[in-house]
Amino acid sequence: MKRRIKTHLWRWTCCTSSTIWLLSSLSCSSGSKNSVDAGMVASPAGSGGAAGSGGALSSGGTLGSGGAAGQDVADGSVVSAPDASNGAADANGADGALSAAAQRYVTTYAEPYCTRLAECCSQLGITSSGLGPCEANQLGYVKYLDDGSEVIVPSAIQTLLDQIQTSCDQPSYALISAITDGTHLAGQPCVAPDQCAGAPALCWLSSDMSSGTCMTPPRGKAGDGCVITCDDTSSCKVGTSVGRSPYSVCYDQDGLRCDLTTYTCVAVTAIGAQCTAYSGECGTHQACLNGTCQPMAKVGEDCGNGQSCNNLLECYSSSGGGYACQKMPLAWSGSCSP
Repeated sequence: MKRRIKTHLWRWTCCTSSTIWLLSSLSCSSGSKNSVDAGMVASPAGSGGAAGSGGALSSGGTLGSGGAAGQDVADGSVVSAPDASNGAADANGADGALSAAAQRYVTTYAEPYCTRLAECCSQLGITSSGLGPCEANQLGYVKYLDDGSEVIVPSAIQTLLDQIQTSCDQPSYALISAITDGTHLAGQPCVAPDQCAGAPALCWLSSDMSSGTCMTPPRGKAGDGCVITCDDTSSCKVGTSVGRSPYSVCYDQDGLRCDLTTYTCVAVTAIGAQCTAYSGECGTHQACLNGTCQPMAKVGEDCGNGQSCNNLLECYSSSGGGYACQKMPLAWSGSCSP
């Protein structure tokens, strides 16, 4: 029987949204190396807690604490989702009705996604909490639909839904983050990168993180000032107040990373060269193992010696003994029962 022994990528409930906040004092607690270097922590889009559980939203379900703000259908006024501890509002009622934008998100994405997720949960023998909690949980990641500063991207949604219809494997985080986009262009105000259009995108925040301005960061070259490292498997939207002009993005594909001490694009440390554990210096697809940079293990490769699995893979015990990297499943205990 397979047994998950370690996770090298944060799950959908932790980091698969488009938002990445740079907090220079924090690092990934698991020491994983994926789309962010040490010193960065990913946060769900429109963070503020997952929406509470209840019946299906399309049939009178409940929206709990931390969910997206709703809009009163009768008069168009924006109302906050109530705290679950004080009693959840009926999603079809005037006190907690979804806005037209949020309802479109549920109909276009959350409902078909959650339906397929439940099927994948069943295939793995994991109990699902049902469509209501799943749909409400997905709404917790799209905080800015109601004010129009975030919109759904139907083409990306369709690509993701088509992909999971033929597989119960976890989609890439770049694809997941692409299902919504911001509407604010460079120079326009923001409080979160989800509101900024395109990718890469930067919400340059004030020192108290209360307001900011959307920017389109350039692709960094060696020696350029930077804010973040990105690659083709990750989202590249950033909310930060730290970095160095011209606030570029260093791309792993270019052999570069953003050094978070100097905020400068520097070369990724070569395979076999000395490294410091969890420093991010080995790049996105390598890991620091026993003091040297080593490639992350691919599907079917051994991971029982402390080697990290590559993006969207996990280390499992194998039927033949030992441990091997396998594709990360869409369904797991946290996604089946959010």
